[in-house]
Amino acid sequence: MTADDLRAVLGRLSLSQTGAARLLGVDPRTMRRWVLGEREIPEVVVRLLRLLEHVPGTRETLEE
Repeated sequence: MTADDLRAVLGRLSLSQTGAARLLGVDPRTMRRWVLGEREIPEVVVRLLRLLEHVPGTRETLEE
């Protein structure tokens, strides 16, 4: 997943960078580095984002 892909996914999920960082359990600075393309996005994060997009109830489960 590229930084552009990440930004698009966050937009489709109506998630801010801070909200996404909180949901995924990462530091907001880490999320910012991914969004800017400064760091590679780990595969586990890519998979979680795909689940969030395509499996109903995933977001609610992660927020619990």
